[in-house]
Amino acid sequence: MKKNSLTIRSVTVAAVAGLSLGIAAPGAIAVAQEGSQVQQVQKANIDFNKKGKLTIYKRDLAGAKATEGTGVAVDRAPGNPLPGVKFKIQKVNVDLSKAENWKDLSSLTAAGALQKGIDNSFTAQEVTTDQAGKAEFPNLPVGIYVVTETEAPQGVIKGAPFVVSVPFTDAKGTEWNYEPVVYPKNTKAEASKEVSDANKQQGEDITYTVKTPTPALGEKQLVKKYIITDDYDESKVTPKKDDIRLTIAGEEIPSDHYRVEDNDGKITITFSNFEKLNAHPSSQVVTTIPATVKAQGEIKNSAGVIFNNPNNENEIEDVTIPTNEVFSYYGEVNVVKKDENEPNKPLQGAKFQVYRSDNETCGDNDDVQIFENKKFETDDQGKLKIEGLHATNIEDNNKIINKTFCLKEIEAPAGYVTPEGKAAWHSFKIKATPKKEGEKVVSGGTIEAASLDITNKKQGTPKLPMTGGMGVGILAAIGAAIVAAGAWFARRGAKN
Repeated sequence: MKKNSLTIRSVTVAAVAGLSLGIAAPGAIAVAQEGSQVQQVQKANIDFNKKGKLTIYKRDLAGAKATEGTGVAVDRAPGNPLPGVKFKIQKVNVDLSKAENWKDLSSLTAAGALQKGIDNSFTAQEVTTDQAGKAEFPNLPVGIYVVTETEAPQGVIKGAPFVVSVPFTDAKGTEWNYEPVVYPKNTKAEASKEVSDANKQQGEDITYTVKTPTPALGEKQLVKKYIITDDYDESKVTPKKDDIRLTIAGEEIPSDHYRVEDNDGKITITFSNFEKLNAHPSSQVVTTIPATVKAQGEIKNSAGVIFNNPNNENEIEDVTIPTNEVFSYYGEVNVVKKDENEPNKPLQGAKFQVYRSDNETCGDNDDVQIFENKKFETDDQGKLKIEGLHATNIEDNNKIINKTFCLKEIEAPAGYVTPEGKAAWHSFKIKATPKKEGEKVVSGGTIEAASLDITNKKQGTPKLPMTGGMGVGILAAIGAAIVAAGAWFARRGAKN
């Protein structure tokens, strides 16, 4: 019996193949160590005459969480069995009896394994999963194998190839397992949605970014249909249709490759030229959609993509992938202006400016004025409402922030003192409370309006002369002068 003694360490197949596919992915393969670490690991003997068996359980996770692979059967694997998936295994042309062939295996990918060549002494095997999602490959010689998903049922996207070794070490790295069991998850392409709305107020543009996948393509497979949709709240935002841009792999997709339509709160982008998409399988189309905020409240947006499943020759069913939903929150502040000494007396004509502060204070040099071209003035009821202010606690859908708005009085009503310095500034916040179902944010969030009561002092007036004071003295002086004049004329007349 041929055996080879190797000093080994364990490396997960995810590390070996860049896999990240397993619900219970193959646990580890043996890799030779170099230098001083050799003395710290154990000896292990591989029986190169022993036959192994690979068992694959194909699962549709459908939102279930993957678990770390151990290489053995799992009693309650997450997800649902996925029958009808055809797998092919090919033996890589690597002689594991030679220690020098082990050192590069820790970074081996499926593509890298195929570049090493296929061992033609082993006939490639193909097996389709049964109703339990199970496929078995018996009588496998010791070696490295590339596992490829060649066919998938209607509506299921073909998974990516991965690498597995027979045998591989157990979870403890102490024994060889010649019959590994793997649970590769269905490789579902995902679409995502983002919104960039930080520091954007009503009347300004926010940006939606949609990331949609292109399918993996096998030989002679092509993308023949590709439609991106974006659902928006037409009562609150207006998309800028002519400014929509699409890129893939960092390259802009020419606008004549697709058609953009905007109807009833839905943007539809339909491809007619698939050159860029077929040149970049398993990639992402990045779509940016600017939109102007025109009304306050909770603003929801979602998107999706529809494309043909290249694995299905009959193309009966398309693949539809929705994105997550994103939310923006906008509210208002209500101001009441009053006389400081007569609180029931509203003051009309007080004028204000609005600023944004990235901290808790107002009146600093870093405050940024918003709505620069708008005039804010209290009405005849002393009231002022400023709408379309971005929430100060959440931005970009789910980023927690702590910002502040600042209202600065720049002109008091006639007859009142315009405050100066810190007295001219008044801070407030717009708080949004998203609605959640578990950890997921859903429609129905609330925005708490801010309110401010602001008073003004009356201007001072000139003082009037006091009765009995200066006025009485003047009159007395005039009277005394008249009496003196009368006495003088009387004496003069007597002399004559």
